Amino acid sequence: MEEYVRKLAEAKAYIERRIKEIENELELLKIILILINQALSEKSFIPASTLSRQTVYPKDIEAEIPVEDLQEAKQIYTITSRTGEELAKIYVYDNKLIIKPSMIFHSNTPPFQAFFIKKILEGYKRRDMNRVASGEILEKEAFNYQIMEDEKGVIHEIRIMNYGDKQRLDEIRSALRWTLNKMLVRESS
Repeated sequence: MEEYVRKLAEAKAYIERRIKEIENELELLKIILILINQALSEKSFIPASTLSRQTVYPKDIEAEIPVEDLQEAKQIYTITSRTGEELAKIYVYDNKLIIKPSMIFHSNTPPFQAFFIKKILEGYKRRDMNRVASGEILEKEAFNYQIMEDEKGVIHEIRIMNYGDKQRLDEIRSALRWTLNKMLVRESS
């Protein structure tokens, strides 16, 4: 019995030590992720003042950006592929985002619906609707979105209203970057 208790105590000490090591590693990974996100946002940020008025889009997509939209945008971010190809631009306004694909992407190409729409956008919408239900915010202040696509399912634009704060914007940018990179691989094959 004494040997059994000793083994249990050793197992407990080992588990406690491993939990501490894993917690330390998790904290370090979180710090690294924050640094990577900051580096990515610095590399993909383009001030609106430096943008050319003529942005090249696929001819199949009539994605003309009105000049007043460019002038009103507070910030413009470029989403790029791992190889540096421009995938989309995000135009940031006071209370909305306009996402314009720079390539042809179909709304039925995974993981657009399952991840970006259902998990990310619908997740924010549900959270804000819960805040509306609890009286924290008004319904007109709640997160909402629209996907503009043609009859072939080609995405022309994604409009996100009441996107929230900088953290939520960064999360949307990160999720969009991941989604479009995955879609690019599927659309290319």
